[in-house]
Order: sequence, then structure tokens, then C-alpha cells
Amino acid sequence: GLQVHSHQLFWTPKSSAMISEEVLRKEMIHEEICSSVTEVKSSEIQKSVREGHSLTLRANIHGASNIKWILNGQELANSEQYRYGVSGSDQTLTIRCVTQREQGIITCQAQTEQGLVRCQFNTDVTPKSSEAPHFLVQPRSQNVDQGQNVMFTCEIAGDPSPEVEWLKDNTIICVTPNIKLSRSKNSYTLEICEATVADSGKYTIKARNQFGQCSATSSLNALKGLHISVGSFSLLCISLLIKPFHFYSVFAVFKTCSLTWFSLSTGTPPKIEALPQHVSAEPGKSLSVAGMFSGDPAPSVQWVRSGRTLPNGDERFHVDNAADLSTLMISAVKEDDAGAYTLRLSNELGSDSATVNVHIRSM
Repeated sequence: GLQVHSHQLFWTPKSSAMISEEVLRKEMIHEEICSSVTEVKSSEIQKSVREGHSLTLRANIHGASNIKWILNGQELANSEQYRYGVSGSDQTLTIRCVTQREQGIITCQAQTEQGLVRCQFNTDVTPKSSEAPHFLVQPRSQNVDQGQNVMFTCEIAGDPSPEVEWLKDNTIICVTPNIKLSRSKNSYTLEICEATVADSGKYTIKARNQFGQCSATSSLNALKGLHISVGSFSLLCISLLIKPFHFYSVFAVFKTCSLTWFSLSTGTPPKIEALPQHVSAEPGKSLSVAGMFSGDPAPSVQWVRSGRTLPNGDERFHVDNAADLSTLMISAVKEDDAGAYTLRLSNELGSDSATVNVHIRSM
């Protein structure tokens, strides 16, 4: 203590009792402060979410007040992107659209009667995938009798989900009383009710997103029975399915009491029997893609990429055609060779096409 005697200053040392009392008082204050900020840590929770998706975090904290959500050490304001909420005893945070910014640790901090409580979430944000559209199942060409219902069905994958349109003879198809378009997940369907000869033609489905596009074309032949009168002759055309994939047009000729049968024509439209959906190769290596097909008469064969028929003057591309097999060969593959390659067939009875997606692996 400081004492004054005759205008002179003297220091009086503290007694040990006074020091002990001061230390005890500081300890009590420290304990009081610590008890007010007691931290009750919950176990860490691991969360995985894909970029671009929404995410709701739930922290089960009873009697919570003064709620704060903290991302990597920075408090998040209640906003459209970060929406605070309460569900029962759960404190919730809904992230409208997850980005890479949300990667890391998100903490819910709340004051309770027991002290300060923190619930921690370790968030793992998976990068947004980028996948060009490609066919899992392609639509097939069909021959039907007039009046039958027709369904062209295919499956297309892609991320993000591609935009799809159907075309007939290169004209966009609109929904009409006899034409229905539908989708179920990756499956797309074009349905023609009671098909007529006018519905015959080439039907194309195109799919695209920002990472690429693909298309496939199939044909429809709606067959009609013929009744022709020539003088006293009556010709009745009957389509009979004699063998798998072979149609015989048979005429019955009636004259007086005689009956004559003869075959008019035989044949089948082209059909791609087998073609891989995906192939891959490393830069500098060779790549071969083979497609098996059928058709009578033998169909003309084309390999097309980006609207251009191959080999298109490029010596690295070579096409080898056999009776029922067509092979596209690419030598010294480059990264620019990645993309969609379409095999197209056609003869006088119809056409068919299928697409293979070529991927070039990075070194």
C-alpha cells in the first residue's frame, strides 16, 4: 500500500494473506468466466454432396439460442443461399446451390444452459460431372402393317440431362392426336397411334447439352395391302412372314376357275445388329470400331462425323466394308479425334444408323 508521512512516500509490502486472497479472487473470476463458455463438442459428421445440388445440415441442439453457422471460420449470414431454420430440436442450414466454396468445415454454434455448443460438419464437395450425351439403347427401324401402333424407344445418358428433340425427315415433330412424346428418366419414347403410309419415313432423335451431342436415325415402313383389278383379273396382295426378317409379297391370280400363286419380291431393310456404344484409346495408338449389320439387298455403308463422311481425305482414317461388317480404323489417334461417330446404312427398303462415342485417354 502507499502511505504518506510528512510529505514522504513509502512502499508498504503486501502481506502473504493479502496476496493469497487476491489470487483466490482471480481464480474464482476465471472459473466463473470458463463456466459461461463451456464447450460441449459433438462428434464430427461427414457430408458428401455433388456440386450444383442443394444440401441441408441438421444440428441437434436442445435449448439453443444465439445460433451461428460458420464456414471455414467465417460466419454465414442468413440469406437465400444460406437459409437458417429450425425443425424440432434441430437447427438447420440449407445451402441452395453447393459450390466448391462449401468444401471444408461447416460449424453450427449455439448457446445453451450447459454452455457453448458446437456441431461440426466436414463437407466433401464432388466436382460437377461433365458428360456428353450418348446412347445406352438406340431406336430400331420397323416395318408394320397400316393401322398398327408404333413405338420408337431409346435410352440416352448425359450430365447434365440433355435436351432432346425428335424429327421426321429432318422436320421437328410436334405432338398431335396420333403422335405422343414421353420420357421416363433416361428413356425417351415416340409413339405413333394407328400408323398410316404417310407416317413412313426416317425418324431421328437428337440430344445435346453443353458438353456435346448425339443423334440416331431409324426408319418406319407402314405397309398397305394392294387390290388391283385388270380386266377380268383380280390381284390380291398378301404379305406373309415366311422366314425371320424376310417378307414375301404373294399374289393370288383368279381367272375363271384357275388359281396361280407366284412370288413378287423379297428383301429386308438394313439393320445394325451390333455396334459398341463407347470405345477408348490413348493418343498415338490405333483405334478400330466394327459394326455388324444385315439387309437385303446389301445396304450402302457410311461412317459420318460432324456431318462429314469419312475418311474425308484424312489418311489416318480408313473404312473397310465386308458383306455384313464395316470397320472404321483410325491410326495415330489424336485428342481431337474424340467425339461421336455414326454408322449409316441404307437400301431401297429403308435405313438404319447407330452412334459410337470415342474417348481419348489423357496420358
